[in-house]
Amino acid sequence: MATNLRKPPVPVEVPDEDYGVTDDEEVTTAVGGVHEPPAGYDVFQDIVDHLSDTDYNVRYGTFLGNRALGIGGRAFAVEVGDDVAFYLTGDAHHNAWKLDDSLLWDPDGEGDAPPQSNWVLVRHRFADRWQGFAEAALESSYRLLAEEE
Repeated sequence: MATNLRKPPVPVEVPDEDYGVTDDEEVTTAVGGVHEPPAGYDVFQDIVDHLSDTDYNVRYGTFLGNRALGIGGRAFAVEVGDDVAFYLTGDAHHNAWKLDDSLLWDPDGEGDAPPQSNWVLVRHRFADRWQGFAEAALESSYRLLAEEE
């Protein structure tokens, strides 16, 4: 008789304060403990508000018709459909790219991004990590601007 030796999945606790959820609302939790915000919740706008309030150089606008954040005339976070592309370097780039279904993003939209692309598209199901990636992308953009001076 065959037996299943795998352990059952461990339930993931989702604190109510993650997305302003009250006791009457529910947070959807995907496989692997990924927290998705409630339907209609605008995580990107939270990032816009936070970074605009904490860094006077951050500008909100559009990039190729999409909502975007930038500094010095350069975008570092771009909303692409339900997902967000971040301009990342180093460990942050690696951590974003290794997430399920993340991919290198081609801002020109001319096909596949080159392998050395710093743009990583992070899927909506990882929205709970977008704030950290946005902050890392801002730091990457500051370094790039400093190198260009």
